[in-house]
Amino acid sequence: MDLNKDSGPSLSIVIPVYNEQSNISRLHAEIVQVCSENNYAFEIIIVDDGSTDKTGQIARSVSAVKYIRLLRNFSQTSALDEGIKSAVIFTHYACPVKFLPISPGSSARCKDNVQIPGRRQGTLIM
Repeated sequence: MDLNKDSGPSLSIVIPVYNEQSNISRLHAEIVQVCSENNYAFEIIIVDDGSTDKTGQIARSVSAVKYIRLLRNFSQTSALDEGIKSAVIFTHYACPVKFLPISPGSSARCKDNVQIPGRRQGTLIM
């Protein structure tokens, strides 16, 4: 996986986490698979909102991740804010990763049937 295709990532995926040790590896693997299959240049930003389990240790062990740890549990909103501030791209999609557009210029629909215009750049908020 090349996070720096051409001029860098065209997709920043921000994932706020709190005590997610049992989920983080599987989520990371799914994101990498979908983005790689669709040839996205992407970055994954995991923001640990003060977890007390092994979330941070696991997040730092998976490949190609920007890891941010907040000193304590501030809230999901604060974790998202920190992740977005460190993201390369600032436009966002609020949609599950499996429903991202397949190609630039296409469109996708989320589970709630909201259409998302296809763009080359964006931040996916999980």
